[in-house]
Amino acid sequence: MTAEENYEKFLAYYHSNDFVNALSQIDQTIRIAPGNTFYLGAKGSLLMDMEKIEEAFQIFDQIVTLEPDNANIYEHRGTQYCLIDEFDLAIKDFEQAIEMNPYGASAYYLKACALLDTDRLVEAIASFDQAIAIEPSNEEAYRERGNAYLRMGEVEKALTDFQQMRAMDSTDPELSFQLANCLFQLDSAKEALEEIKNNLILNPENALGFYLMSLILLRLEQNESALEAIEKSLDLDSQNIRFQYQKACIHEKLEEYVTAKKILKAILSLDPSYAMAWHKLGQILKKMNKLEEALEALKNAIELAPENIEIRNIYNKLRQDMKK
Repeated sequence: MTAEENYEKFLAYYHSNDFVNALSQIDQTIRIAPGNTFYLGAKGSLLMDMEKIEEAFQIFDQIVTLEPDNANIYEHRGTQYCLIDEFDLAIKDFEQAIEMNPYGASAYYLKACALLDTDRLVEAIASFDQAIAIEPSNEEAYRERGNAYLRMGEVEKALTDFQQMRAMDSTDPELSFQLANCLFQLDSAKEALEEIKNNLILNPENALGFYLMSLILLRLEQNESALEAIEKSLDLDSQNIRFQYQKACIHEKLEEYVTAKKILKAILSLDPSYAMAWHKLGQILKKMNKLEEALEALKNAIELAPENIEIRNIYNKLRQDMKK
């Protein structure tokens, strides 16, 4: 049997998740074609799937030794390092690949993703810039650079990248969500609403999409519709405390203070360290004229978030008002 025929049998075992027989088969393949880095790479990837990390990297190191001038080999090992969160080692491999092939977009892109995973956002954006300069049609690079800009608070730049994806006829089902998120943050709520509606048509099980829709509708003062949206989020993810908090905020807007209070107390029974829930509970209790309880809730919020000046100001004003 030839190496190619053995490899085909390996693939059959691999795709049926029979890793033990797959390993035996790829070993037979390598015995027929020793030193073939393609087959060695397949074995390394299989060992990663089997969580035999040390053995896998012995293979990847062997491949680098066999083809030390092959930039793709460094990219492959770097990608494997990323899978085990060894991002610094991954970045070194990607930089080696770039040094060997400075006109290859993929190494810049992979390096940027690794930098993103280590919160080195400025460096990541610079590397995405280089990847896009070499390969302007790289949709993934625009998306990840947009995400990096979002994390830096550069929402307009993020929006530009996502709009570029739209201009490229992207089929990414999450693009409408990303556009809606940016537009919402930039106070373009009506445009944001249209985008999130598009997203939910494509992905009607997107709990986070319904959550974002509820935020947008609340800003547009469509409070009843906002409540319907957040209830759909909770139907999909009933334990999500952020969704529960949003529901309490909507009931507050609807002046349904008893319901809002009940939801917040349920949240705080699960997570008593949720400072914003204490803050919101204090505001609602104040509106219900339960001032002593409100003061206590706000005090709890301050203890959990002492840097929050807004909560402290509300607490101090309430204390002053109660002394009059």
